[in-house]
Amino acid sequence: MSNKLKYSVAVLLALTIGTPAIAKNPKGMKMLGMPGFEDLDINNDGKVSKEEIGKQREIAVRSMDLNGDEKVSAEELMQQHAKRAEFSVKRMIKKLDSNGDGSLSFVELKKSQRVGNLSRMFDRLDKDDDGYISKDEVVRVKKNMINLLTR
Repeated sequence: MSNKLKYSVAVLLALTIGTPAIAKNPKGMKMLGMPGFEDLDINNDGKVSKEEIGKQREIAVRSMDLNGDEKVSAEELMQQHAKRAEFSVKRMIKKLDSNGDGSLSFVELKKSQRVGNLSRMFDRLDKDDDGYISKDEVVRVKKNMINLLTR
């Protein structure tokens, strides 16, 4: 498998698997992925209770209801997804665009630390070390992620 194809698959997997969720808390601060401890500790007592985690989850869910009808439509979910994608793309370009032209050349991608990380991620996903990621290997990763998220 060519390196170019390996990197392309690794980037695709990273964007598919690793896309963070975006939500707004009552203070208007954007949170990416898992909220920080300070966001979870709503009463600022230095501890996080199950109730506080539940309240933070409710805040995240309510933030998806853009029109306030207490329902989340396909359009609202697509808008949330578009916000996440736009944020991720802008952050990636800002981090990797070494010449400041607003786009990423193959040279910039090859030189980036992130590609090295993606290459390592590819190697971790390729459990049988055959140079390819099989459907079974992707299914295994998704199951592991679901198990982690539902604990």
